[in-house]
Amino acid sequence: MTYNFATAFIKASILKYYLRFPSNVGFRIATYFTMFVAVSNSLPQAFAWSYLCTPMAKYWDFMVEGKCIDIDSLYVVGASVNVATDIIILLLPIWLLWPLRLPTLQKVALTLTLMTGGFVCAVSIVRLQAITSGLYDPDITKHYVINLTWW
Repeated sequence: MTYNFATAFIKASILKYYLRFPSNVGFRIATYFTMFVAVSNSLPQAFAWSYLCTPMAKYWDFMVEGKCIDIDSLYVVGASVNVATDIIILLLPIWLLWPLRLPTLQKVALTLTLMTGGFVCAVSIVRLQAITSGLYDPDITKHYVINLTWW
């Protein structure tokens, strides 16, 4: 729950910071759209855990009678949208930098400095791969540990 709230607020704050820079309408629309997608992905997932199974004990005890939604799809879709928004957030500042009248070397250096945030994208991609590789593993305790390590 806290992971999803933190993700929503961190991405929204970064995107809100981007809006402080003078920019064209296209950049502002892309920023607001990315903010909408990031928040509308993270906030429902913060509460999804309480609606995954009926009764809730079915989530951890397979012997309990009840129904669960497709939890694997929920994780894969959530992680995929997370990766997409991370990449967009990483690339948006380049849209602002390249029209500036700076020497090319300085633009490249500034872009590379901003691309250090690519580590977050790499972790998101590794986490997505960990989720998908563990979907059909019958040993849930093993593959969930790998997933949660990258969470």
